[in-house]
Amino acid sequence: MKKTLLLSTAFALCSLLNAQEDLSQKASENSERRTTHYVGLQVNEVLKQLFNLSNNQEVAENPYFINYQFNSNSTGKGMNFGLGGRVEQTETGDALSKTSTNINEASVRVGVEQKKQLGKKWLASIGLDALYFNSSNVTKSFTSNGIGNAVSVETDNRTESYGGGPRATIHFKLSPHVLLGTDASFYFTMNKHEDKTYQSVTSGPTTVLENSPTTKSLVFLGPRTLLLTIAF
Repeated sequence: MKKTLLLSTAFALCSLLNAQEDLSQKASENSERRTTHYVGLQVNEVLKQLFNLSNNQEVAENPYFINYQFNSNSTGKGMNFGLGGRVEQTETGDALSKTSTNINEASVRVGVEQKKQLGKKWLASIGLDALYFNSSNVTKSFTSNGIGNAVSVETDNRTESYGGGPRATIHFKLSPHVLLGTDASFYFTMNKHEDKTYQSVTSGPTTVLENSPTTKSLVFLGPRTLLLTIAF
């Protein structure tokens, strides 16, 4: 899954960079437009592979892999959209003991923002976002002694979160249409958890344990994510 994500990211980055030449030819036309669009991709995973960072070294913590903004050229005001997700499936074990895990996550961010030029090479923004997050983590395990007795356990953990808060970004212009930057945010979220555990034994009843707590949290996402952005 990670290799597929890396290849997809590399292909997308190459396509965006190849488009820069065409965009440069339309510089005079773009200068007369009322709105500028920005499409950004996280490049942390690419850097992780290039510099041979181990899997234990977490490069990024921001879940929004794809970012899009459009802003007025006269006022700098605009809107921001972020999207991220994760799909992971693992299975380990043998005939007597097996464990499988399925993880699905989706993150969505929508907000308003104001961009401002800082000299010729820097572009900053501040904004206010609304968030939504949904995840499910299902783990199944099976253990047998080989003579007919077996224990099966399934845990189903689900989380749904919503909230919002301020966000700030800073970008350096590598060219008029290519920017490299990062962002930081401070979000308040309400989190609803639903945890269920099903346990059964051979020729026995199934035991069900349920827990559905609701929590509140303040989440700070520091400027650890690198965003390669194309402006057009």
